[in-house]
Order: sequence, then C-alpha cells, then structure tokens
Amino acid sequence: MEVLFKIFDTDYVRAQWAEKLLLSGLKARGIEGKVHLVFEHLEFSRKGLKDIPALELNGIILFQGQGFSDRILEDILKRLVIAQRKMSFKYNNNKN
Repeated sequence: MEVLFKIFDTDYVRAQWAEKLLLSGLKARGIEGKVHLVFEHLEFSRKGLKDIPALELNGIILFQGQGFSDRILEDILKRLVIAQRKMSFKYNNNKN
C-alpha cells in the first residue's frame, strides 16, 4: 500500500524540513510513499483547514495548528508501520 502525505503550510523552510524527515523515515522503514507540499491558501480552504501547518495522510487530516516536530513525525511513522503490519497480517490470514 502506497501512502501519500500532504503538508499544508505557508512556511516553505518548515515544510521542506518535514518533507525530508518523512521521506527519509518512509525509506528507512521500507514503506512506499510520497510527500506533497501545498502552499496555496485556496487548497487550505478546500480542505477546511483553520490552522496551519497541517498534515494529511491518504486524505485524512492527522493534525493541524501544531508545529512539526521530530517527535510528532516519528510517532506518525511508527504508527504507520504498526498499521501496515496489522493489515498485512489480516490479509495473509484471510488469504488462506
């Protein structure tokens, strides 16, 4: 399963930092994924975002209005690995 993160922000440097951390974290964990940066205010409105920065994973807003931190992004990546393991386990058990 490929994952798609979207980072909604107006601070280009902060968004790039979060993008690099997410991409390196995905690669280190062997997860296929992409990270898109979104800077357009119209897109913020379309998503119903009231506060930025915000982080979306496969269409679901994970958080908004909090600054990105190593701890938050690492926690999201760890939870993603756990979720993928559970999905893989269920798929393999239902396959038999």
